[in-house]
Amino acid sequence: MPFCNNCGTEVHEGSTYCSRCGAYLGTPMGFAGYGNPLTKDEGLVLILSLVPALFGIMGIGQIYMGRLLRGIMFMIVGFLPFILMILLMFGLSLMSRGDPGPLILLIIIGPLIYLVVLAIQTWDAWELVKEWNRAVARTSQEPW
Repeated sequence: MPFCNNCGTEVHEGSTYCSRCGAYLGTPMGFAGYGNPLTKDEGLVLILSLVPALFGIMGIGQIYMGRLLRGIMFMIVGFLPFILMILLMFGLSLMSRGDPGPLILLIIIGPLIYLVVLAIQTWDAWELVKEWNRAVARTSQEPW
């Protein structure tokens, strides 16, 4: 017998709604869920979030999930630490002063900001794919 994708209760074959939680089971029965061609691959979202980030490009996971503006925002925010690191490499005016304080600050802050943004954007993409797949399992339609 099939199960409700919302609460996990066993439901009768051919049922349209769950007898326990009232969730729409979709048609045909058993089509909703991870076998549905509308679901997004969670592993692919993680790869799209992490691998491009090795090259300073964030937000690809959000763009894949259909959240273009959010992805662009992560690209911009994730690129800022790279600008800090470029300033560090070329030492624009910091090296000429001879004061290592600002240089050390850039060495510490740039990568820390980058790692924080990387963690946030990866978590966000992971939550988006879970939300997407839950909505597809309930309705058999794209949520956004």
